[in-house]
Amino acid sequence: MMKGLPILVGAAVALLTGTVVWTLWDARRPAADALQSEAAGEAASPARGTAMRSQLDESAVAASAAATAVVLPALDCAQPPTAVATVGAAAVAGDAFCAELTQLSGLLRPASPRAHHDQAAALFGQWRDAVLAEAALLADGEPLTDRDTAMGGADLAGAASRTGDAAADPMAAVVAAQLRRRAAIAKLTRLRGDLAVADRDIAEEYQRDGARWQGPASVQVIPYLARCSPNADATTSDLRQKAAAAFAADVVSGKSQPAAAATAHRLESLPAFDLKSGGMEPDLQRAVAALQPGQWSAPVRSRAGWVVAQAAQGPAGQARTLDNVRAEIAQQLTERRKLSEAQRLLVALRSSVAVYELVRW
Repeated sequence: MMKGLPILVGAAVALLTGTVVWTLWDARRPAADALQSEAAGEAASPARGTAMRSQLDESAVAASAAATAVVLPALDCAQPPTAVATVGAAAVAGDAFCAELTQLSGLLRPASPRAHHDQAAALFGQWRDAVLAEAALLADGEPLTDRDTAMGGADLAGAASRTGDAAADPMAAVVAAQLRRRAAIAKLTRLRGDLAVADRDIAEEYQRDGARWQGPASVQVIPYLARCSPNADATTSDLRQKAAAAFAADVVSGKSQPAAAATAHRLESLPAFDLKSGGMEPDLQRAVAALQPGQWSAPVRSRAGWVVAQAAQGPAGQARTLDNVRAEIAQQLTERRKLSEAQRLLVALRSSVAVYELVRW
């Protein structure tokens, strides 16, 4: 069993009960197994190529038709199913999945059935990708460890303050699960991803965005957002404001780095932008304009939610050479590559492992 992820592996699939689940299993799995068998035959006999590929295409269509013919039960967390999905040989436990979904729903308060559906589907996507990532790490002989989770990066480790007693802080278990999932994907990306940034890439970025990199440094706004709909009720808005205030307290006091505090308090890191570029809402514009370089604002209400922003400034009044900004560009390009490589690796894993959803979100 993958440590830290509440999943049932291997033989746990045999524990699935209920007519609908077995109907789904019987309808989909034989077709999937047949496709795998056919694919193995084609690999062993390249001469069969075109004809076999045609057969596989037809089999895929038949398997898809069989799968869509099954009517899945709606997810009911009042009576969690044994499993909500299978990912390869692993089954995602219904009770653990529902427990996390319930905690998130209580915090974010989805405003409609559609919003609740989207939340459940997004959470399952996280679980699926984490299961795939941990399985890949095991296959590489590099299983995810508690140390990986605790030291997975400054943007993750600061959330440790929210991973203590689940009874005292119901969100602690949710944060711990989120940290582990992100750490698994981050470790897989480090091990398998191509994260090298060449000097040529840095020079091209310097020329491509000359207005940003070559001009005099100016005040940059570094915003973090506690997302909250303009139509949210007073209770939800108050919770998100308190989250933004707690984030601000952590970064101002030096208790946590910004990315770590954002993870701990569920804020989003937004792209930095130039203060002189304008386009900000008036309240936020006034709040940031009053800051000295390095200072943080108090939470400011915007259309998107509660914003806490920092003003940062480089050497003013002088044009910047490539050498002046080389390290900054390299860091930005590396972060971009981490995101793109993680997505590339996950897409490949999703296409190589059978994933069957056993409920409707």
